[in-house]
Amino acid sequence: LKLPKVFVLADVRLDGPVASLLATVAEARGLTLVTTGQIQRPALESELDGDDYLKASLRAHHYREFRRLKRRLGDLGKLEHVVARGPEDIRHAIEGFLSLEAAGWKGRERTAMAIDRFRAAFAREAVHRLAEQDMCRIHSLTLDGRTIACLIVFVEAGIAYTWKTAYDETLASYSPGTLLMIEVTRQHLDDPNIMMTDSCAVPDHPVMSRLWA
Repeated sequence: LKLPKVFVLADVRLDGPVASLLATVAEARGLTLVTTGQIQRPALESELDGDDYLKASLRAHHYREFRRLKRRLGDLGKLEHVVARGPEDIRHAIEGFLSLEAAGWKGRERTAMAIDRFRAAFAREAVHRLAEQDMCRIHSLTLDGRTIACLIVFVEAGIAYTWKTAYDETLASYSPGTLLMIEVTRQHLDDPNIMMTDSCAVPDHPVMSRLWA
């Protein structure tokens, strides 16, 4: 085989099974393995329950402020945290996500997945196939049944990955996206089947770095 002299794999977890396998293969075949550009991104892993973790991770005034925002948002209607898990529920939830994302700044910038039929088709196929294997969750914050924030999560071997998120920008003053992430934090920490959640966010993310260490 005519392989390249240098093979680059980006964004590999150094403590994950892929990195371990690469190290084993490289050692067995006498290949040089170099790790470059290490970063740390927000992740959720704790023995605390959801509420105790949030009280410990958020400053007291931020914790109170988010509770206040949730109460104010609840004054506008029935506020619910809904989790789609089965294939049929996922099928409906992904359409809600695509519409919500397209209605925001990504739609205006023409970068929303719904703008590109190929990317939209990829998103639908990905979540549908993963849902068939119980490896996808779509969390939604709804107000009187209308989706105002949405988060797509993939789950494999006890590790959850937060893939895509969107929120209703007309309600930005209530921080619906952050309120949803707070609910997801509680649910993941209280779920015995989820050991760790990878935010998949950039380092020093303004929201995730505040919530997750």
